[in-house]
Amino acid sequence: VNNNATEYATNGGAETAGGSSSTFPSNTWDTTTGGTVDRWTTTGDNVATGQASVRVQTTTTNHGARNRLSTTLTSGLTYTVSFAVRGATNFSTLQILYSPDGTTTGTTQCATAQTVTTGQWTRITCSFIASGTITSSNSILIRQTDGVAHTFYIDNLSVNVNASANHAADGSVDNSGAFATNWTNYQPSGTA
Repeated sequence: VNNNATEYATNGGAETAGGSSSTFPSNTWDTTTGGTVDRWTTTGDNVATGQASVRVQTTTTNHGARNRLSTTLTSGLTYTVSFAVRGATNFSTLQILYSPDGTTTGTTQCATAQTVTTGQWTRITCSFIASGTITSSNSILIRQTDGVAHTFYIDNLSVNVNASANHAADGSVDNSGAFATNWTNYQPSGTA
């Protein structure tokens, strides 16, 4: 279902390959501070929908995946992050952060201590307020907070303006010059 909301995640479903079927195009998915991130294309349980998912292999604290957003977010607006995750083992140390510049400093927490389970996909949804010095490298970080090696899979990442935001999806209702072209006056038949 298309709700006309702008999607800010890049290649959230891992459907677009990079130079090979197991890599991603530049400026989409990569690692946070270490570990391995690649495109998983083996048919089976580790792809939630479509042809691929993001496989993350970690070895220590703060390893995980980074998704570079498609554009610079607006400071002060609330955004919602949603994705499916599945693990090779169970763990409860998954953390989701917004990074205004793509680094691991100056981040805003979206969720922490999230549970990843083996044998089933789990939907994680959280919200954050964009803040900091936001650059075109702003990103969502999905990482572990413990020092144990994990393998987990991410699919269908979505980042949108939170539905409770106080503005219209087309963003032009406050533009008085375009108001008449974006909105029409409704007159029920028989009224003047």
